[in-house]
Parts: sequence; structure tokens; C-alpha cells
Amino acid sequence: ETYYSSVELDDSFFLSPRKHEEKLTYTICHVSHPIKTMNKGHETFIKVIKQLNDEGYNVKGVIAGDGELIPHFKQKAKELGIYERIEFTGLLMKEELRDLLTNSDLMLFPTVSEGLPRVIIEAMATGLPCLSCAVGGIPEILPDDLLFKYHDVSGFSKKIIHVLEDKRLYEHYSNNLFVKSKEYSRDVLQN
Repeated sequence: ETYYSSVELDDSFFLSPRKHEEKLTYTICHVSHPIKTMNKGHETFIKVIKQLNDEGYNVKGVIAGDGELIPHFKQKAKELGIYERIEFTGLLMKEELRDLLTNSDLMLFPTVSEGLPRVIIEAMATGLPCLSCAVGGIPEILPDDLLFKYHDVSGFSKKIIHVLEDKRLYEHYSNNLFVKSKEYSRDVLQN
């Protein structure tokens, strides 16, 4: 008995590798639904956004998804003094999610446990560089140098700065992750 991955990305997510753009404000996204446990790393995400801004980087965080813990994470952002730097979008439909990924500069997904997260592969398909944790199937899709312990605020922050400041590195990750995402297209998985 066996089964195949049910990721099967919608073709509309497959865009292209990105070119690095210098911006006044960079957008880092986190996507998870439903938001009902602490396991998806939302607090780590909020702390990373704080650290980046504290270090002088103009970074906006976007948390997509809805659930009973949203008020807790909003309160955490207020306590850390960065509530105005974090946008909570609620649940996004497919086109809205694709737009968020397309308009973001990087995805940070500091999860505690995971299978093979569809949202990371969707982000990769849009050419978005992604940072996450070495749990579940994530090491199958992201290289070791983009994987950290889920609570490693400093490690995530340093890597984000390095990726956003280095045009060549940003484009390298974008290209390689885009190519890797193609392994999860409908045609490949059906075969």
C-alpha cells in the first residue's frame, strides 16, 4: 500500500524566479490556517520582525490565517511595541494568498512540527525565498542553510538580513526554490 503527495499546486502559483529589488520596506510573510496552537511559530515570527526593525531594517510582517489565537498574537505584537509593523489578514482565498506571496519579499515559517507544508511549496512556486525549520518533510524542500531551530530569533534575523542585502544570494535562492517547486506540479505528481 502506498500513496503520493497531495500537494498538487494550482498552476496559477507557478510564476518565475525573482530579481532582487532594493526597497524602502521589505515584507516578510507567515501563512498558517487555522491558527489554534503555538506550534506554527507565530511568536518567533513576531520577535524576528521586532529584531529586524530594532536593528534598523524597515520590515513589515504579514500573518495570514485565522483562528482563536489571533488575539494572543496581536497582544504579543502590542507588548513588543511593533503592532503597527504586523498586519493580520485573516483567512485568504487562493487568489489572495497568491497575491500575498507575490507581493512579499521573503517567507518565514518557524514551525515546531509539520508534514510537507503546501504553503512553503506555494511560496517557492512564486519564486519567494523561504526560511523554516528542519522538521517533518521540510528538509526535503529547503536546503540546510535556510533551516533553523523554531525559536532561533537571532539565526532567522541574521539570515534574513544576509538574504535581503545580497542580490546574488537572494536570486540564487529564488531560482533554486522555484525549480524545486516544479517537482510538485500536477503533471509530475500524476506521473
